[in-house]
Amino acid sequence: MKNNKTRHPPVFASADDWQNNACISQYSGKEVAYLEGYRLAADTLVDHVKETGRSQDYLVYPIVFLYRHYFELLLKLIIADGRELLDNKRGFPTHHRLIDLWNEAKGLTRRTWKTHDPPEMGEVDHVIAEFVKLDPEGESFRYPVKKDGQNTLPQIKLINLRQLSDSLKGVSEFLDGVHSGISGYLDHERQNSGYN
Repeated sequence: MKNNKTRHPPVFASADDWQNNACISQYSGKEVAYLEGYRLAADTLVDHVKETGRSQDYLVYPIVFLYRHYFELLLKLIIADGRELLDNKRGFPTHHRLIDLWNEAKGLTRRTWKTHDPPEMGEVDHVIAEFVKLDPEGESFRYPVKKDGQNTLPQIKLINLRQLSDSLKGVSEFLDGVHSGISGYLDHERQNSGYN
């Protein structure tokens, strides 16, 4: 019997059309590439819906998931850098509970700057509470049903994706600024201590 094995190209490889080759970060700090990738993907999908007026009923799930995951990663980076800066070497959190991540990030932010909370803190409180109310475990926009068979989103019927994106922009900019500030302090401390 003749062997008819078809040769298939590798799925995860580079190709000659170099402009379509994505570089996989191999350097320290690659967490930012993940972070920005999720945010950019969500923003791009929202822009698609705004420009075409189409596919919103399908894209709502990946859009909300991508934004939620972006905030989760951003809070984890704030925590990891804040812990290192304040000599608490516990590292990168491994759970997915946004409220716990925000509470720790908020505490580290307060300890880093030792000032009164800026008004943006209340906005972050609001956005995180909204995510937690709708998606407490980070599963509601990934799966249509919970492990017990219940619908994951019984309490909501419509989400305006433009409004969602607009509501998250200020929070994103604030938290990005917090991360940049803590990261800057940490880099300064590393340089002063001779750490490379």
